[in-house]
Amino acid sequence: MQKNTCGIEHQLVENFQKIEHQLRDRISAIEQLIKTKVGSALQHWQMIEDRLRKLEERPDAIEESQERIEFKVDQLKFNDSVVTVQGALEGALQQDKAEEIEMEHRKQNVIVHGVRKSNEDSPEQRIEEDTIVLAAMFHEIGADDVKLKSVVRLGKRPDDPARPRPMKIVLDSVEGKVKLLRNAKKTCG
Repeated sequence: MQKNTCGIEHQLVENFQKIEHQLRDRISAIEQLIKTKVGSALQHWQMIEDRLRKLEERPDAIEESQERIEFKVDQLKFNDSVVTVQGALEGALQQDKAEEIEMEHRKQNVIVHGVRKSNEDSPEQRIEEDTIVLAAMFHEIGADDVKLKSVVRLGKRPDDPARPRPMKIVLDSVEGKVKLLRNAKKTCG
């Protein structure tokens, strides 16, 4: 039993020695890290003190530095303003261009009022009947060569069937629109 106790004591002593050795290694590593950090901090502190000493020797350097900083801030503000103005101009130009495109498309449109509505059931048949009526009108005013791109009834269907909805007709060209309106004015006017 005594032999067994001595073995445990010996093993405990060895374990304590290992732990003590590990702790010493860790403490050494921590001390080395602290020395490194303190040395780095001292170097930074020395640099700051050197800069302060130089600034104290040249008071105008502080004003120059402040002026440079203010100039850079003003430049940043100006650049930001330029970017803001450029963005607003680009947005306005894009909107103008979209409006121009829309106006260009509308140049080929004519609104026709008073054309009776079709009694057909399917939309395709109603559009075909509207197209036939428009072709007859074009022939009547001498604009047979004017070509239609599309025909659309505008607005919602009225409760009163006697009041037909206006039609928007899209022609194949602006020249066709001008010819159609001139001939309509001569014939009806």
